[in-house]
Amino acid sequence: MKRFALVMGSSILIAGLGSAVSSLPASAGSKTATLDFGTVESFARAANGDVVELNGEGTFTLQPKSISGDGGTVKEAFGEIPRTFTHRDAAGNVLATGIWEPTALLSYRSFGPATPEQNAFFGGLPTGSEGGKVMFKVALYVDGVHAHDGILTIVCELGQPQPNAVEASLLLVQGTQFNFRGAVHGDNIFIRR
Repeated sequence: MKRFALVMGSSILIAGLGSAVSSLPASAGSKTATLDFGTVESFARAANGDVVELNGEGTFTLQPKSISGDGGTVKEAFGEIPRTFTHRDAAGNVLATGIWEPTALLSYRSFGPATPEQNAFFGGLPTGSEGGKVMFKVALYVDGVHAHDGILTIVCELGQPQPNAVEASLLLVQGTQFNFRGAVHGDNIFIRR
């Protein structure tokens, strides 16, 4: 969250958002909701030492479940964050780069709204900022060609996270040995509309 916070802080000042609200609207506990998400320079490691860097934004809706690449309020607050991945080996050599597209929402668990202390620590967060864990299916493209499908998990530690929660973006590349499940570091946010 620290690196994303710097991006958030300067974007908030530029966008004139200043110190935002420290609580969500009354509908925050509703099972029907739309949330925007963002991940910036989030890294995860596979068992063989390979690392994937993930960036991107999108929007998902609960009941009915849907997901898209439209970043909505994240894009408004921080600018466009292209949905990219970079796969490097343990020595840092680039093995693949490409883009990811969300295809299906699997689950979301909210950790609740950012606390007043978190809001103050980051110098103000956009209205509706919250923590949580989302899992969704993605299509991975290399040079414009569909290469693999995967499952992307994004965790943001705002709110009241589970004791074992770690700020991370993790990627399971289906049909391969690559399961990037070791959190290195992540900068993530959810914004409830």
